[in-house]
Amino acid sequence: MTDPAGVVPQDPASGPVDPAPADPGSRPVGDETPGPARPVRSPLLSPETSRRREALVRLHGRPLRAAEASQVAGVLASDPDPSLRRLAVRALAGAPTLSRDLVERGLRDPDDGVRAAMVREAARRGYPDLPELLDLALARSWPLAQRTALEALPLLITRLPEPDESVVDAFLVSVAALDPPPLESERPGLSQLAEAFGIERLASRLGGPPALSRGAVRLLLAERSPHSLRLVAAVDAGADPELRQGARDAPKLLGPAH
Repeated sequence: MTDPAGVVPQDPASGPVDPAPADPGSRPVGDETPGPARPVRSPLLSPETSRRREALVRLHGRPLRAAEASQVAGVLASDPDPSLRRLAVRALAGAPTLSRDLVERGLRDPDDGVRAAMVREAARRGYPDLPELLDLALARSWPLAQRTALEALPLLITRLPEPDESVVDAFLVSVAALDPPPLESERPGLSQLAEAFGIERLASRLGGPPALSRGAVRLLLAERSPHSLRLVAAVDAGADPELRQGARDAPKLLGPAH
């Protein structure tokens, strides 16, 4: 029997009516299939300075994977915080290699501490571009980088192939141009550089073009061994007042015993 609307009444004795079939387009809540996982953002890319700092500290002292090295290089290249750029250079010690561009970026950073850190790292790796580092050894406007270069360069020079004579000459010209002349605080580093370049090589510049002679005399006076002082004392000073002064000072530094 049907009701007037055409619906067959449910016989109470026949049990509950089966529910209507589910819409094939719907799924029970909590039964969703998970979608693709979102990529994890590196803390080195975080907008929060503290998170970037913590990440760099954790990376220090261990080998870097390629992706990590790339991200740390990005910090050095663009982070506005110089303290984080300094940490980045320290962390890059764990990278297998550093590109020339990256080293140069660090050596030209607007922060003195970053430059000094990169000088140290470049010297540790045997970075072969001596002119860039030698320039910093005389860069008084960057005192940390200058001191680090003066400390690190002598050993680096002895580890590298013999430097080209043009590199030595360019450095001597720069030494001759220092105004005021080498300071007492610079003397230990310049003395070691004189030894690293070779006393006889410097002696060969005496009597040559004035700038080369002045640069060589300044380094020999910084080195101050008896042999170096005798070379300066015997220099043909000509009309150059600084060379004449050096020739007068050298015997005094030698003392009466020599």
